[in-house]
Amino acid sequence: MTKPDKSKFHKLYGTKKLRMVYDKKDYSDYILMNVITAALMYFCYASDFVASRVDTVLPGAGLVMGIISIAFCTQMILLFPKRQGGVKWKMPVVLQRPKELAHSLYYHLTNIQSMWVIAVAVLVLENVIIALTPTWPHKVELMHEIAVYGFFLHFILLFLYRTAILISHLQKAEHVREVLMQSNWRGQINRQPNMALEIWHAYCTGMMTHICLLAPWYMVIAFSNFSLVLMPLFVVVNIVVQFKFLKQINNWYYREHWLGHNSEVEFIYLHGPHHDAIPSGLVGVAGTGFLEGFVRNGIGFPAPFFNPILSFLFHTQLVYEDINLHQYIPGMFPKVDREFENVSQHSSHHYGKMEPLGVGLKLDQEVCPERVAKEYKMIPYEFKNSAMLDEELTGFKWDNPQHRWYLSMIDKYQGSDDSDSTKTEKKPKTDSQKASEPTETV
Repeated sequence: MTKPDKSKFHKLYGTKKLRMVYDKKDYSDYILMNVITAALMYFCYASDFVASRVDTVLPGAGLVMGIISIAFCTQMILLFPKRQGGVKWKMPVVLQRPKELAHSLYYHLTNIQSMWVIAVAVLVLENVIIALTPTWPHKVELMHEIAVYGFFLHFILLFLYRTAILISHLQKAEHVREVLMQSNWRGQINRQPNMALEIWHAYCTGMMTHICLLAPWYMVIAFSNFSLVLMPLFVVVNIVVQFKFLKQINNWYYREHWLGHNSEVEFIYLHGPHHDAIPSGLVGVAGTGFLEGFVRNGIGFPAPFFNPILSFLFHTQLVYEDINLHQYIPGMFPKVDREFENVSQHSSHHYGKMEPLGVGLKLDQEVCPERVAKEYKMIPYEFKNSAMLDEELTGFKWDNPQHRWYLSMIDKYQGSDDSDSTKTEKKPKTDSQKASEPTETV
């Protein structure tokens, strides 16, 4: 296997500034980021340019999405001073160093993978064929209706699931506090002790990120045609493209994620919201911030350009699994999958450790449970052993105190069987648990 080129994955123009959390002085940039987000989402969903092509199926639905976007972004702006313990005003980074916006665009364009290009080309080909064969039974109007209804069915289903998680977290807010106070989040909880507010902030973060992620798919639905008669052919092609993309996704994701933490502009405007909220399933969408979700689904993931039925399935699977995989508060709904966490380390990243910056899986080890191995049997090796890239690029060690601490927290609050999953009583800490607890604060 070819050794990865560190200079390619870690290429950065300008100043490198490691960022993991927002600070008081980011407020002017944070306001600008939310204003841009709200304006972009209103354009994508509610502007006449787009709505006129979707309202024929569900009149006013896009306007509702646009209004919701403005409401969520407004809340985020208002919540920032409370959660940060005040603000410090300064000139926005993008005005101080405007060249970094061009650099950011360059980074993402040069990180586009071949399967994304093929997905777009296949969609263009389908539209050309439809235009050249008007007498064929393409049933374009029917496919458009399926696409629109599928989009909003996806959004409503995940909205209901996320809302159920919100209710569960609010009901057990003290449990959430107890877990987080044993982690690097205790600094944030001490600064802003209203746990209900932190939970609501995480919910708003997840909802806004979800809306942003879906905007490119919504635009594709508005401006593309799909053929019923050609569907069997293009569905097969789309599935092949998606499987091939799984071989590329870790390299692509590592580069995007590294930029999100090493470029100040990338962190503040793209990735930051994802780390600003508590490490709960409430924030799960696709591991992105607001504008970052729009960028990644627009020029990263191929799924928005697939047949609308496949797009519905892939987007629903992506967001549902990401919600579950970002539930890092043991003893809450949805329940943490202890067996999966044996071979996954994204939790370490959300509890203060920079690595892994890739997908963070390592199934090729003895501790991998048989169930997990079977579930990932058909998944490409590059995906299910993605932690290898971090090991080669950063010297990341799989066996580390942060991961051991997190596994001990799952055992503490969920036990070894279902009957223990809701226990929240305080148990004495072992010497090894005390030694492996994280010491950083958010």
